Amino acid sequence: MSSPSRERKTHIRLITLLFLSTLLTTSIQANPANFIAANDLYEQQNFSEAASAYKSLVESGTVTPNIFFNLGNAHFKSGEFGKAIAAYRAAQNLTPRDPDIRANLRFARDKAQNAGASAAQESWLNRLTANEWILLASVPFWLCFILLAFAQIRRDWQKIVRSYATILGGLALVFGICAAVAAQHDAHQAAVVTSVEAVVRHGPFAESQTAFTLRDGAELTVLDQRENWIQVSAGPNRIGWVRAAQVTVIN
Repeated sequence: MSSPSRERKTHIRLITLLFLSTLLTTSIQANPANFIAANDLYEQQNFSEAASAYKSLVESGTVTPNIFFNLGNAHFKSGEFGKAIAAYRAAQNLTPRDPDIRANLRFARDKAQNAGASAAQESWLNRLTANEWILLASVPFWLCFILLAFAQIRRDWQKIVRSYATILGGLALVFGICAAVAAQHDAHQAAVVTSVEAVVRHGPFAESQTAFTLRDGAELTVLDQRENWIQVSAGPNRIGWVRAAQVTVIN
């Protein structure tokens, strides 16, 4: 099945600092009129209505990086930074290294004053997927194997070959560990606080004692879910339960 063709149209706007607010224009086979209508609402600066229109497209099954990106832009313009972060991260899951998505996600995190999570999410380890780390690890691994095989043929080169093989083997090990860490990270869903304030409790009950509170835009790791409650981790020793309505889970 061929993927729908798309065209990207970038609009750069100035919001306090130079913010890359790119409105992506896509040719969508499903609901093209609805997508155009959502774009028109955005251009008319009806950002809340545009966000609702883009969200309706997502709920109807039209899932593309462009729609999530436009949804993030509409939420950002509406001052809903947590929802913007969630939309940008959903877009980033589909296109991990898109520079426009990265730029807007970073800007939304700054506006949400969520610098700590931003630094963690943008760490070098998260720049590659688990499969990409595995592929990267395979390069020095096979080079090491080839060198060791060559050393069996040219025994007069064994000393220098083994030195290089040791270095390559070390690189393969490091990249392999990175792949394992990335795979463990990918095994958990992420969530973003999308309410002004979310109370995290020690248990999945309204009467449970408060553990800590989180602000709009806080980025979390999902650990478990029970009915209308989600168990989340906000970092070391910061685990608790939050109402599902106060966060957006990123699939």
